[in-house]
Amino acid sequence: MVCEFLPVQYKKQLLEIASIKDLIEVGYTQRSAYQAKERGVISDERCEKLIHILGDRAKNVLIEALNEFTSQLNKLGIAASSSSIDCGKINEINSKLNEILQLLKTNKKTTRDLDKVYDFIK
Repeated sequence: MVCEFLPVQYKKQLLEIASIKDLIEVGYTQRSAYQAKERGVISDERCEKLIHILGDRAKNVLIEALNEFTSQLNKLGIAASSSSIDCGKINEINSKLNEILQLLKTNKKTTRDLDKVYDFIK
């Protein structure tokens, strides 16, 4: 669920962090693992598996992506204040994103908990 919304640049960062062994565990052959790292392209399904395999090594990339997402929502909130979009909803989303970031920063949660977090914000 996380990778569906993860910008390409963050998927590339995950591939940079991953070892060839990690990519083989995700389902790549050795040759295709090298190609994936070289090209910086990974499917959403394999990206999800890679996040689970990387565990805490993926955490900083995911936090950075969430921070960027929060920033974009804040910008949207500024733009929305002059339109008909309900700012209360944007504030609610911001609040939930802050909770997610706090959970990740405490280092008490694993990347597997991101699925629970996703269900929480739906």
